Amino acid sequence: MVEFTDELTFGAKQEPQKWIPTLNEFVVVWNRDPNAIAIMNPAQHQELISLGLPMEELGRDSRRVVVRHPQEPLRQ
Repeated sequence: MVEFTDELTFGAKQEPQKWIPTLNEFVVVWNRDPNAIAIMNPAQHQELISLGLPMEELGRDSRRVVVRHPQEPLRQ
């Protein structure tokens, strides 16, 4: 979870390490984790693309976009 906890506020208070309070912190975490996967709305996806965040789109519908951190090609 990033920025908004909504109905999960109680859980986020119990385990604050399991959510990311700001978009800037998300960018740091995303860039650090080569296995990261995220689900976001299309507007958030577009915002992160415009920031140059490396993402590979896995799928989408009208409300959500699923992305992962781009995988490095295997070296032989």
